[in-house]
Amino acid sequence: FTDQRNNLYTEVTEELDFDTLMERFTGMIEQLQTKENFSEYYAPRIEQITDRYLGKGNKVSNCSREQVEALDLIVSDLSELVSQS
Repeated sequence: FTDQRNNLYTEVTEELDFDTLMERFTGMIEQLQTKENFSEYYAPRIEQITDRYLGKGNKVSNCSREQVEALDLIVSDLSELVSQS
């Protein structure tokens, strides 16, 4: 036993970078747009992902810096979609 206090609940997540997430999102979209079946298969799924986190009809291009958590979730889901392609 010591007199030193340990905080077991320190934050372990890294700070999310809005600009980096936007670059990753754009890169993944560009990669998917090269696929033959983009408009039939990928576009509806991308729209479904963005609607889930931003609300129906909202676009990632209109995201504000305050929505960085939602953008991170979108990028995560989109990276799963890219890995399946």
